[in-house]
Amino acid sequence: MECVVNLMFDDDIPSADQIFRIKQIAEECHFVVEINNESKNLCDSNICHIHIVPLKEFSDIETFVKNENLDYPTIYIRLYDYLSKADPMDEVLSYARWLRYVDSSIWRYFCEMNIEIDGQGNKQLSREDENKFKKALMSIRDNYSKGIYNLAIAHEYNDLQHRLLEQDYIKSKGDHANISPFLFHMESKMMERLLNYEFLFIGKQWRILLLDDRSGKFQKGCQSLTNYDETPSKLYQEDIIECRLNNLYEKIKIANDISPITTECVQSIEQAKKRLQEYCYDIILLDYKLGENEKGAYSYGYEILTAIRDNKALQEKARPNGKYFFMFTSAYPTAVQERLRCEDLSTSEKYWFIGRGANPTNTPYLFLYSLCRLMRVRYETLTEHAEQLLRKLKENEADVKNAEIDNYTSMSQFLTLLYQDGNERNNCVVGFNAFLNLRRVYNTVKYDIDEKEPDKGSPLINSLFPDVVVCTNSFWEHLQNLVYLTAYGTIRQWPEMWEDYTFVKQKLEAAEKLCKDRINGEPASVLIRNYILKLKESMS
Repeated sequence: MECVVNLMFDDDIPSADQIFRIKQIAEECHFVVEINNESKNLCDSNICHIHIVPLKEFSDIETFVKNENLDYPTIYIRLYDYLSKADPMDEVLSYARWLRYVDSSIWRYFCEMNIEIDGQGNKQLSREDENKFKKALMSIRDNYSKGIYNLAIAHEYNDLQHRLLEQDYIKSKGDHANISPFLFHMESKMMERLLNYEFLFIGKQWRILLLDDRSGKFQKGCQSLTNYDETPSKLYQEDIIECRLNNLYEKIKIANDISPITTECVQSIEQAKKRLQEYCYDIILLDYKLGENEKGAYSYGYEILTAIRDNKALQEKARPNGKYFFMFTSAYPTAVQERLRCEDLSTSEKYWFIGRGANPTNTPYLFLYSLCRLMRVRYETLTEHAEQLLRKLKENEADVKNAEIDNYTSMSQFLTLLYQDGNERNNCVVGFNAFLNLRRVYNTVKYDIDEKEPDKGSPLINSLFPDVVVCTNSFWEHLQNLVYLTAYGTIRQWPEMWEDYTFVKQKLEAAEKLCKDRINGEPASVLIRNYILKLKESMS
C-alpha cells in the first residue's frame, strides 16, 4: 500500500539541516521522502511518500488555493524562529482567520516547528514539535491503512472545503471586507479540548444508536479494520466511529477493553422507530441522507424527528430523563441546519435536544468534541442537584469540579454530604432545594431502568443512579420529611425524625449496598442515626 503526503512550508524553504531532521523523523515513522520528485529511499518500507512543496505566500488566499493539491493529504509546516520573528501562529490567525483551514480535516495538518538553539549555538527543531509532526504522519498513515482516503465522502468533503476557501471573502468597499463568511475550526484545538472530558467516561456507561444506511456491523462480510497492512473491501460507518472513539480513549487514558460506549446500528427510519420503542439510548447519531425507502425515494435522518413530533408512542418513550438527545454525523452541517429550519424543527423541543454534530470520517476530533459536548449536556442535566449542593457548601466556586460532582450523584452519595458530622442542620438548610431537585430527577429516571430486562434500560442512568430501583414514593415522602425536619425542625422533634428514619432505614441500607464502591467513609444510614441520637442526648 502506498500513501502520499504533501509537505508545505510557510514562506521559506527550510535549511539543509532542518530538511535532514525532517527526513530522520520520516524514517523513524517508516516513510519515504521525495524532494523535487527525486526519490530518496530512507528505509525499506514503501508505506508513505512525502512531497516537500514550497509555499511562498502563506497568508494570501489566491496563491494558497492555486498551490493546493487536493489529491493527497497535506502537512503544513510553519518554521518559527523565536530569535528573529515576533508573530506566533495565534497572531497570524487574528488577521487571517481562514488559515484555520490548514488544520481543519484529515486532509490537512498544521505543525508549527519552533527553532531552538542548542548548547553549541546550532539551530534545531523543538522536541515537542517533532512529536507533533510524528503524530500527524502516523494519523495520515492510519487513515490510509483503513481506506478512509478512498471513500467518496472524503473526496467530496475535501473538494467542497477547497471551494469554500476560494470564496471566503466579501467583495465590499466598506467594513464588511473584514468579515470571513466561512469559518474553519482547527482539529488540533479540538483534540486539546477533549482532554477536559475524561470525567464523562470514568465509571459511566453510554449506549448510542447510529442511524446510517452505510452501517452494517451485523451484516455478513464486514471486515475488521485492525490490520494496518490491508485495506478492507467495505468500510462501515460504525467502524469509523469505533476507530475515532478508540483514539479518544487513548487521549484521555481510557483502556480500550473498558469500552464505556456501546454502539448499535440501524439503517432505516422504520428500524430506528422500532428500536427507540424497545430500548433506551443515551445518545442517537443521525446521518443526513439515507438510502431509498419502500416507495423508492431517498429518506433523510431528520424524518425521525418529524415522526416523534407526530407520534405519541415515540413521545412517551423519550428517554432517558424524558428527552432524546440527537446529533447529526453529516459532512454537510449547513445543509442539516437549513433543512431543520425549513421543516420547523427546533434544536431544543419538549421531547428532544439536537447537538450540531460533525462528520467522523473527515473531522474526527471535531466529531469527538461535539459528541462529548452533547454528552456533557446530558450529564449536567442529570447531576444538577449535586452541583447545586456543592456550590452552596463550597466557598470557592473553583472547588466544584466534575470529579467531585461524580462523588455525590446518587441518592446514597448525596445524603452523605448532607449529613456530614457537625454540619447536618446547616447543610440541610442550604441544600434542601438541591434535595428536591434530586427527588425530581429520580422520579423521572426511574422509568429508564428496566428491572425485568436490564439490557433495555439506559446504561448511563444505571451507572449514575444504581440505587434508583429501591426508591419508592413512600420512601421519598419519609426521607423528604426527615431532611426538612433536620433543616427547619426543633430538637424536640427528634422522635418524629427517628420515626421517619426507621421507615427509610431498610431501603437506605439496600441502596447503599448498590453504591458501596462509591461511598467514602460512613454511609448515610449511619450518619443520620448518629445525628438523631445526638439530638436525643441533648434533650436528656
